Amino acid sequence: TVIVKQFTFTNFSEKQPEHKKNFSSSFLQWFIGFSEGNECFYAPIIGNRERLCFEIAQKDAKLIYKIRTTLGFGKVISFTRNNETYWKYCVKDKKGLERIMLLFNGNLVLPKKYAQFVKWITSGQYILPKDFILKMQCVEVSLKTGWLSGFIEAQGCFYASFKSNIENSIIRDFNQTLIITQKDTCGESVILKQISTL
Repeated sequence: TVIVKQFTFTNFSEKQPEHKKNFSSSFLQWFIGFSEGNECFYAPIIGNRERLCFEIAQKDAKLIYKIRTTLGFGKVISFTRNNETYWKYCVKDKKGLERIMLLFNGNLVLPKKYAQFVKWITSGQYILPKDFILKMQCVEVSLKTGWLSGFIEAQGCFYASFKSNIENSIIRDFNQTLIITQKDTCGESVILKQISTL
């Protein structure tokens, strides 16, 4: 794969729902980063056949509904896990999956997500958009796009700690930490180093 500097949404914009003529590039960049921080590309076997679906699950119902409203397609479903309610943005219909394919094609940053996307696309040959050509590229991490914000929202953990003098209870140190953890399966350590450099 080659590394490019910019996200491109031309093919996606041509297939957008009619009631969503205008779209925000920064939101789409954020959404891709947020999706890369989640497990999102699925191909479960239903009735002896793989069926493609795209899913993002979170506890934050408002966020999931905002994604659905902004994109203008897909469904929101609630489910319970360990006595807690989660919300899922889900795309399973052919037209919606075509839009997801066009949105993510050539616009992924993480090498492992690119590999998952390629496998997912291969499983979904039967519903590929007309004239679809898989782009063998990933996008460079940058502070000039919304990707990192979305990725941190999905994967980042923020911590703050105070250290005080025991004798007089005066706070001496205040430490803030952001942690992003990734398993280095396809070169994710390189991306984390790039984020650290930025």
